[in-house]
Amino acid sequence: MLNLYQFTHRTAEQLRVSLAKVSSPYLKFFVGLSKPRLKIKRKIVIPRNSAEPSEVWIYFNGSEEELKFQRKLVFFIHGGGFISTNPECYEEVTFAWASELNVPVVAINYKKAPEYPFPYALYECRDLYLEIVKTNGAIIGFEHSQPLTIAFAGDSAGGNLATSLIILLLTEHLDIPIPAGLVLVYPALDLNLTCWMTNENMCLLRQESVRDVSDAVIDSKLNYEKRKSVLQPYSDNYSPRKSLVKIFQTPPPKEAEKCFSPTPRMKNARTKLAMTSRVSFFQDRILSPEMLRAMVLLYVGPQNRPNFETDYLLCPLRAPTEVLAKFPKTYLLCGEKDAMVDDTVLLAGRIREAKRAALNRRQNLQMTSLSSSENDWIEIVLLRGVSHGFFQMAFILPEAKKAISKCRGWLKEILDDQSFISPSFEDDDEPVEMKSSNSLLFPMGPTLPISAMIPQNKEGHDTWERFVMQESDLLNRRREGVMRGLQFTES
Repeated sequence: MLNLYQFTHRTAEQLRVSLAKVSSPYLKFFVGLSKPRLKIKRKIVIPRNSAEPSEVWIYFNGSEEELKFQRKLVFFIHGGGFISTNPECYEEVTFAWASELNVPVVAINYKKAPEYPFPYALYECRDLYLEIVKTNGAIIGFEHSQPLTIAFAGDSAGGNLATSLIILLLTEHLDIPIPAGLVLVYPALDLNLTCWMTNENMCLLRQESVRDVSDAVIDSKLNYEKRKSVLQPYSDNYSPRKSLVKIFQTPPPKEAEKCFSPTPRMKNARTKLAMTSRVSFFQDRILSPEMLRAMVLLYVGPQNRPNFETDYLLCPLRAPTEVLAKFPKTYLLCGEKDAMVDDTVLLAGRIREAKRAALNRRQNLQMTSLSSSENDWIEIVLLRGVSHGFFQMAFILPEAKKAISKCRGWLKEILDDQSFISPSFEDDDEPVEMKSSNSLLFPMGPTLPISAMIPQNKEGHDTWERFVMQESDLLNRRREGVMRGLQFTES
């Protein structure tokens, strides 16, 4: 046991060094040259009743007097695989948002695994949010009695915590208002590291339109199979040398030939299996399968054996439909080549379908006359050819700066627009009764046309508009990606 603990401990330290590269003195120097200047950058320690105090960073581009009367803020939960980094590793993000939005950005330095395994970080974030709401910001230096408008933001593991925190508020703290909106950047929403996509997930990726794969796509998949690799499988048109066949082949009896003659193969036959993005991009150097496995094991901890299919606080993608229908306006940003891209697309689909079902139900019962565009519920943007973790690369990656600016625009929409009312069950006579997250398997819900998940195409001529994938291109490329290597034709 001691050797196993020491090995795990060393692994955690290695991952922490790898993920927190921005804390290097050299990189920190260059980041400092590129980030804007702020008037207030402050670390405060907030006590908790029965646990260790929380460390919080506040970023604000105003005076101390102006800070006291702020009524809006951004609640940022950083990523790092649940085990590494801190708000100082994301100062290019927080400085840019605080400078351009002119509102405080509150970033919690939550406790990390493996010293503090699940669900410690989640409840630490919850306690801070509850204190901010109940005291109208007095806990962080505000001096007024007006209710606050709060926008959530989180990347990677922080996106998991932000989403799980909203679920926790909707199921256990019904008297506490939820945030006005949610911005998620390449969130890790399903920690079940499976290889194959479920039928429900495949429907979300395929239902925009049913059309056969073109010859060009088939050719690209065959070329993919011909890649140079020691693990390369034989292609379907492979046949051994005839000389070897004659040497080693034993002619079967005629009766056996009749009984065991192979069934003729169908042309363009397709398997119904499709790989998840975690397997499709398993060669990713930013987020490798070994890193994913280690981070999940360290976050779950040695004493827990969770059910990834039902524990929606650990895997918020599994949240029940009734809860997703109550979600605030949600914005999603992810790279096309990210191992978490499926989580992003599937969460968008589940939220949209849950809200559509809730709205239809209430309209059928004549309980509301609310009519709104589905783009008021969810917005998703995928970046062409981009992998994971670009939020910490703004000083060397111009597209990352554009992504940070895009999220800043979303946060401004959340903080400025209070007119939209989510079509949820909030007017029902009884609240939603939730069972234990470990006792009931919640279905993934009905499927929906994927065309509704992506905002309408916007033509542009600058680098950012070309960098953001168009809807049709995204769908075709992702559909090809999940089926890569699984299409075969008769030779």
